[in-house]
Amino acid sequence: MKTCLTGLWAFIICLILSGCQKDVSLVNEAAKGSLSKEASGDCSPIITGGAFYANTTLTANNYLDVQINFTTAGAYEIKTDTINGYSFRGAGAATSGLQTIRLTGSGKPSIPSIDIFTIRFDSSVCEANVFVTNPGSSPATTAVFTLGSAQGACTGAIITGTYMVGVPLNASNTLTLQANVTTAGNYTITTNTVNGISFSNTAIFTSTGAQTILLSGSGTPLVAGINNYNIQNPNATCSFSVTAVPSAPNAVFTLGGSPNACTGTQSMGTYSAGTPLNVSNTISLQVNVTNPGTYTITTNTVNGISFTRTGIFSSAGVQTVILTGSGTPLTAGVNNFLITAGNSTCSFSVTVVSGASNAAFTLGGAPGLCTGAIAYGNYATGIVLTSSNKLSVQVNVTAPGSYSISTNTVNGISFSKTGTFTVSGLQTVDLQGVGTPLATGTNSYNVTGGGNTCSANVTVYATIAPAIFNCKLNGVFNDFANPATLVFTNITNLNFKIFGRLGTNYFDIWIQKNNFTLVPGS
Repeated sequence: MKTCLTGLWAFIICLILSGCQKDVSLVNEAAKGSLSKEASGDCSPIITGGAFYANTTLTANNYLDVQINFTTAGAYEIKTDTINGYSFRGAGAATSGLQTIRLTGSGKPSIPSIDIFTIRFDSSVCEANVFVTNPGSSPATTAVFTLGSAQGACTGAIITGTYMVGVPLNASNTLTLQANVTTAGNYTITTNTVNGISFSNTAIFTSTGAQTILLSGSGTPLVAGINNYNIQNPNATCSFSVTAVPSAPNAVFTLGGSPNACTGTQSMGTYSAGTPLNVSNTISLQVNVTNPGTYTITTNTVNGISFTRTGIFSSAGVQTVILTGSGTPLTAGVNNFLITAGNSTCSFSVTVVSGASNAAFTLGGAPGLCTGAIAYGNYATGIVLTSSNKLSVQVNVTAPGSYSISTNTVNGISFSKTGTFTVSGLQTVDLQGVGTPLATGTNSYNVTGGGNTCSANVTVYATIAPAIFNCKLNGVFNDFANPATLVFTNITNLNFKIFGRLGTNYFDIWIQKNNFTLVPGS
């Protein structure tokens, strides 16, 4: 470690060096390390962000925060498997040490379920549970748990990240707590807001016993000093403290390659006309820091997009900074950007490709019945369709690109969907239903897309009545196996699908019949 500078700045640098994430990375090399997890294989600690609803497209608010102990700095890309129509991904550059990495969700969950995702990084693997529910429903019963405390203080509390006046918190700012769960279920833990920042997390305990909870920090520290926080939860309370350090002076640095092309520039992600940028769209460039401190590096806006990064240089020397892109490219072509930092400037270019061309695909079952067609949602005369009314069809994509699939209007309702296929192969598309059913009965719809047509049936009922189930499960259960015997009483002329999965300390049974799902505990 380099010798600290003298005076107040030296004190501040020495204080924050251990908690700061340096903006140093070897972007041309792959990062190495391991995922933090429990002996059972569950990722720990982990934060599940956002609510996950069936037939609802995920947004940037849906994510998984995992902790990774990086042993070698470099670029990383972490993906989960795709389950139930959605997945998670995170990409960027990391320095060595323990860091929190955010994996942003994409796709759309198909049905309510408990989805177990496998996360891989380097040679390590862990699992994370995500609960998908129907819109407006409760994902689980309310958990009952306690937090360890000694004379009111949270025992085993771990604070990570740097807390500096005027610097917004990010994914590295977390609070780790230990909980003893007596009843599994959903929970929300929040703290009071002190000095402009707070901590919170909403997730689900899938089993009882000792558990690790990871809370995410938010806000911006206002003044330096020690701040006391209280956990606000009806089941468990305790307190902890966070120290905010004074703001650092502005860094002094020059851009590599100034005043010509930026040195070490590397563009990550895909840039397509009409497609908004996301977390994968980054630009790396080299800087030479002479005096550590805070910095902000931005570009001009060209063709609807720009790049920026705000952070702290905690040491001097040549370093790599990752700028994050924002905006939506307007047209295809080569775009030249200018970066200005102090009296130093340099330039780089980004190539935007044309928007997606029309996809080539066939409808499963064409020209007969649509393969695997399923109508989701309730259909009753006089009841306007909602976002839950979907017609799911299978397609075989031979060339990715934009698509449009629609049906004719029958009995007052129709279905359609436009979007973009990003990969080839067999896929499922959920067509959104609109309109109001006029009469009861089973109606046949012509599904048209990709130059071919298949047919699918949708049944409209007189009313939507609640269903009452009495059932028992007999037999030997194996992972992903169906029960040997399923007995229903007082139910006739119904066709059911059974879904089962064996998890840690629990077995999930899902009973689905056309227009509704009976979830565990119902």
